[in-house]
Amino acid sequence: MAETETLCEYCAAIDFEQLRLPSSKDVGKLNEGRPVEDIFPSIDYSIWSTDRPHWSLGTQSRIQRSAATCPFCREVSLVLETSGVRVKAPTVFEKDPICDVYFTEAGRVHAPPGVTWERNEQYLRHKLLPNKSPPSLNNLPLIPYPRVSLRWTVPEKHPMPWYANYPKYEGVIELFECFQSIEMGINERRSLFSGRERPALLDLELPRRWLRDCLDNNNGRCTPEPKGEGVRSSIFRLIDTKAKSVVEFDEHRLGDTPYVTLSYVWGTTQQAVLKRENVLQLQLPGSLQGVTSRTITDAMIFTFNMGYRYLWVDALCIVQDDDADKMSQLHIMGDIYKNAVFTIVAAAGGNSGSGLAGIRTPRTVIQRKVQVKQAGPQKMPLWLISTAMPRVVSSYQLYTSGLPWQTRGWTLQEKALSRRVFVFTDEQLFWSCRRCHRWEETDTETKLAFLSWHPMTMTEADVTPSRIWTSLWTLITDFSTRHLSLDGDAQDAFSAILREYTELTGYQFLWGLPVSKLQFSHALCWQANGPLVRRECLTTLPTTSLQVKVPFPSWSWLGWKGDIRNQWCSASSLKLEIRPYVLRNTPVRLVEIYDIPEDNMSRAMPSSTNGGESASPLPTHSYPNAFESLTLDTIYRTLSPDITPKRLSRTPDDQLLFFWCERTFLYFEKPSGDEDNIGVHDEEGKHLFFHIQRWVLGHLDQEWERPKYSWQSDRMKVEFIAITSYTCEWLELSSNPSQREEQGTEFFLFLIKRRQGIAYRVAMIERVPMRKWLKCERERILVALG
Repeated sequence: MAETETLCEYCAAIDFEQLRLPSSKDVGKLNEGRPVEDIFPSIDYSIWSTDRPHWSLGTQSRIQRSAATCPFCREVSLVLETSGVRVKAPTVFEKDPICDVYFTEAGRVHAPPGVTWERNEQYLRHKLLPNKSPPSLNNLPLIPYPRVSLRWTVPEKHPMPWYANYPKYEGVIELFECFQSIEMGINERRSLFSGRERPALLDLELPRRWLRDCLDNNNGRCTPEPKGEGVRSSIFRLIDTKAKSVVEFDEHRLGDTPYVTLSYVWGTTQQAVLKRENVLQLQLPGSLQGVTSRTITDAMIFTFNMGYRYLWVDALCIVQDDDADKMSQLHIMGDIYKNAVFTIVAAAGGNSGSGLAGIRTPRTVIQRKVQVKQAGPQKMPLWLISTAMPRVVSSYQLYTSGLPWQTRGWTLQEKALSRRVFVFTDEQLFWSCRRCHRWEETDTETKLAFLSWHPMTMTEADVTPSRIWTSLWTLITDFSTRHLSLDGDAQDAFSAILREYTELTGYQFLWGLPVSKLQFSHALCWQANGPLVRRECLTTLPTTSLQVKVPFPSWSWLGWKGDIRNQWCSASSLKLEIRPYVLRNTPVRLVEIYDIPEDNMSRAMPSSTNGGESASPLPTHSYPNAFESLTLDTIYRTLSPDITPKRLSRTPDDQLLFFWCERTFLYFEKPSGDEDNIGVHDEEGKHLFFHIQRWVLGHLDQEWERPKYSWQSDRMKVEFIAITSYTCEWLELSSNPSQREEQGTEFFLFLIKRRQGIAYRVAMIERVPMRKWLKCERERILVALG
């Protein structure tokens, strides 16, 4: 690119100075406690802000004409052609859209550990409303890290003439983080976190430097705390990357031998796997030479060149046709990833034959540079360098979003429990640890500050106590939208995360629900953010005291596939209206949910931090004995003729919840056409109690779900039971006690269906006001929820 080229009038109007980054001198002052004036413009770079800096480049056809003489117009045209945006939105580019240049916040520069930066008053005046108190220093994003994004829009005439001055936009598409800044020249001012070119093949010295810095300077933050004598495994296998073979360690403590783990997508086939028939053969030196899949081979090369001899890969370290071996290794899966020096993430590959780009296969994207500012006083020339991985969906979208690895169920716990990861994509290598994120195309190697990078945020289980349950439900939501080759793997693929949270909280988990008086009701009332599909399969591995494969309970989020979310309200505001017992076998017995730890002869439950956890009925709607103890004799006498001692003796542990509850019958009104929501009324159709999403019909009667199905009647009788109540303490309520209770209490209901005496959750209805619940014809019943 010739330096004599000048920007066109559109590009020259862009304030590229806002892309200059703090220098090492600036950050040095901050670290010494000295304020730095005007370290960045007081501008909001947030992607959702209407105030983020933007400039128009005119129509796309103008940009293409200008590309012959304007270097930045040329780069915008090249980005459009190479990114695939035109293919994603062909109708937008048929109409000659207008292109805008945006600056968006891609990350934030933070003080190093142990250092607090002084508030920037200019930032506070711009960001905060007058009546708001300033945020804490630790949470103050002092220095935003902007990048250049592009947006194409098609302005249309507004359909309403009185809005003629306000254009209506049709077909908007954005390409986030297309360019980053880089200062090129000779000057004492060295900017931090500038862009850089990444080579076609990985320069291995760079990841070695990242790892050394973490091991030397993170003060144990990225190292798991030892558990007593350390985690031991009766048999622990690793790949010897030097001898090209599998090695076995007997009664081995995981922390004694440095090793690396691999997280990848198997795909439909695996070139070589460990089986009972080849366990001894694959322990011979050289036995893995030329027989491992491409991803495993590249991982072995990377591990060896990083200075480590041993690599753990599930396909070759677990006997794949031995359930006992699988179960023993699954039990320590979380510890395997936590104790590894680092984890290699093969994020780009759709199967084990994809390999790791940059190890033996060159990356293909060519990064280009364009000068946008000449040198000035104390300033070097400012250039832009194109990024290797611009994204279409959102600036906050993970770099791995949409890649096969990010969509697979097993890879979540491998990512969440690893303390350090090297993430291989098609175009560059990323690093993430408990302290920082790093990547090839940006110079992040400094101890003066560190950069938190939005698209590299890794979901972690290592969280502060105040966010323990928030982080768990973040993981559950992530997991619920992922795919499993075998649905029966659902619990096993999340089990290591649950064990980690048992260590963090002291609570056991029942099918993914914490056995805690404060949290169980909250977890039981998980909700769907869209249609769900029931897991009708059995677990892949035998479980329970009967050692059989069992179905997933309908009351657990593990029993469903779809977008599952936690309740928006706090756990302390939800109160169980039931006293649940779980069925245990050998011998057959009932165990109250909160007594499960004692029943398992495990650690005692930690004392509650919430003084109001004990269930207590509300006198206006609950029965006086609703929370009495429940016995097997009561179940046999009361529940159903189908529930017999013989049947329960064959029912595995933890399949059935038993409880007394209030029940009512309501009616679905016949939907018209393709309505998404269906009204729920009383028997006479006088009162509309709430609406329910149409997709639940398929779990009651598949024929009813069909839009054009000719119903034999105009409504369907359905059964609801009350599970929890919610007290709206923030409402301004009446001083009348009965009126206050009626206005301030809402119920969470389960829509259930029955089969052979067992009830099954179909959907949850939240926030039904008490005044509506009291209008229902209710009765007290005993329920076995499966």
